[in-house]
Amino acid sequence: MRDVQREVRFGHCLVSLKSYIGDCVMALPLFEEIEQHFSRVTYLAGGALQQVICQAKPDRTVVPANKTKHPLEVVKEAQWMRSRRFDAAIIVNHSFRSTLTTALAGIPVRVGHSTELRSWALTHAIPYDQGEFESQSSLDLIRALGVNAEGKVPTLPVTEQQRKHGEGLVGHASVGLQPGARFGAKQIPISTCVEVSKQLAAAGYTLCLLGGKDEAQYAEPILEATKGAAVDLIGKTTISETLGVLNNLQLMIGGDTGLMHLAAAVDCPSITVFGPTPIEKWGHNYGMHVAIQSPDANMDNIKADVIVGIALRQLSG
Repeated sequence: MRDVQREVRFGHCLVSLKSYIGDCVMALPLFEEIEQHFSRVTYLAGGALQQVICQAKPDRTVVPANKTKHPLEVVKEAQWMRSRRFDAAIIVNHSFRSTLTTALAGIPVRVGHSTELRSWALTHAIPYDQGEFESQSSLDLIRALGVNAEGKVPTLPVTEQQRKHGEGLVGHASVGLQPGARFGAKQIPISTCVEVSKQLAAAGYTLCLLGGKDEAQYAEPILEATKGAAVDLIGKTTISETLGVLNNLQLMIGGDTGLMHLAAAVDCPSITVFGPTPIEKWGHNYGMHVAIQSPDANMDNIKADVIVGIALRQLSG
């Protein structure tokens, strides 16, 4: 076993990811460990993850992931993997298809969590602890190969160019707010966001609204409530620009979204409200980051006064 591990550490590693920004951010410490123990690393990632993966190291090799589930496409992807002669695959996502593809490709060492009934296709099936901080769970994958990986919190650097550009976008705003979310169950109710905005505006803070293009509709009620005293950037920034914006804010508020994970990674003080997902698993509850669980795990039950109270303490600290 030791000989196999020693050989793997100096070979070519495939890292397979989902397209979710939050999952990618949580795996950042894992990426660093992998790159210390493998001579070559190729990331297979979907969506806009290349911007996140390459933020710290622009020269990382990222290949777009195939979203289709058609059997012929799985075979085609397996053939591509086989042609690259990977020595190991570390499968960060919990996809059965991703795991099956690496097995079909004949990659000799396949490491992943024992979820989705896929343990049989893995050479190293690692238990997935639902109560363990996700960054730690990710590091468990490389620990399975004998690497003594110490726990770290996810971090992303921000370039001076990004910071200056973000400063221009933010203007006079000092507090960020994401009123939308990719999944409705993780969204702070818009009525609560409006009340939070009104109270923070009354306290003298200008808000900067952030989020994806599909969330643009949530800006209008907040702009009305604050009489236009907010900077609306929802759907108007790339990931690179978003990092620069976050670097210029005193505080970021939102639900359990990729954007909030980015805020924590660039060390922008944050308040993340959790509904159905557990804080222990996904919450950045350290330093200037506060994670709070909505009563009964239902986002409809979070009170604006609770968020504002924590925000004012954060801003005055």
